[in-house]
Amino acid sequence: MSDHIPFHIQAEIMKMLPVKSLIRFTCISKAWKSLIENSEFIANHIFRPQHMLVTFKDQKIVSFVDDDTFPDQGLVPTLPRSVHQHSRIVGSSQGLLCFNAFTDSNQPNLGYISRTYMTVIWNPSIRKSIVRNVSIELYENDETVLGFGVCPLTYDPMIMVITQFHKWPVKVGFTGLWDVKVYRLSSAKWKSLSRNLPSKSVRVQCPQVIVDRFIYWCAEQRLTIDNGLRRFHNVVMSFDMTNDSFKVVDLPKSLACHPLKDLSISKLKESLAILEYNINTRVYDVWMMDVERSFAKMFNITAPHGSIMGFLKSGEPIMDVKVDDASELVVCKTYTRCSDHFTDLEFSRTSDMMSVNSYVETLLFLGHCDCNDY
Repeated sequence: MSDHIPFHIQAEIMKMLPVKSLIRFTCISKAWKSLIENSEFIANHIFRPQHMLVTFKDQKIVSFVDDDTFPDQGLVPTLPRSVHQHSRIVGSSQGLLCFNAFTDSNQPNLGYISRTYMTVIWNPSIRKSIVRNVSIELYENDETVLGFGVCPLTYDPMIMVITQFHKWPVKVGFTGLWDVKVYRLSSAKWKSLSRNLPSKSVRVQCPQVIVDRFIYWCAEQRLTIDNGLRRFHNVVMSFDMTNDSFKVVDLPKSLACHPLKDLSISKLKESLAILEYNINTRVYDVWMMDVERSFAKMFNITAPHGSIMGFLKSGEPIMDVKVDDASELVVCKTYTRCSDHFTDLEFSRTSDMMSVNSYVETLLFLGHCDCNDY
């Protein structure tokens, strides 16, 4: 840019430029490099188009720009070498994706399993990643759930490991049936949370969804009624990344009593959505949460041969449809939300799909000294 343009005006212009252009501009001058790698500039970067990332069982991935051209603008990014063959995506937040794999080591004399999680946080826009490991002890029937998010106030990535103990482990000082460890990139330390933990009667399950500053999971809560019988009902568990607090969100009765295996969680137009699947009619009822954390049924989708994998930014559903022993990624470009059928389907041929995740272009990790290039 011309030297006659004030530097603060140059900065405002560059906020509206694509990530790839900004990376090239870091080589123009030290002043531009310092500006573009500044955390405040990264947080206020405006041009952040959304992409849909489709992952496959053979570790192949395809990324599509989520706009009116979908799915024409597709590319095949290269995964970081540190992503294990059996890794799965934990979540996506602020343009970063978190992959996870684990290994177990039996400790028969001590009665538990030592499990090591390897997590890779990846920014596909600038091709940088970091790796973090954590080891935990698991007893019989214990369960773990991983969480990932980037706080929208500080833009600090965090990894969470939730251990849900089936029974009291023999541990000095252990105070509940939950153990939660959180790692934040800014501190470079794992921290155990001791306050605001969920009730021991609640058990969460993958996958997660992030809306604003909250991570959400579907969960099951155990209730004890008057005659001593135990009953279970479904809830949503939330975690506030700004203050490390958990909270249970109640569901309408029909969702609370629905088989948990037939409920799924998703993000739809910047809101939390619960998908209620009826196995008999093969119809998804789509419920959306409002600002008061109440749910309302918005529309339904008939899916006779497939399952909903997610939603485009515009609200159209993405489905994995089985055709001739293979899978097709089906995107509905036009449909009526109060109806129970699709029209004007578009197909993208795939095979062995695992997941569909959205991410936005971001400069996070640019200039971070602990990142791996590939």
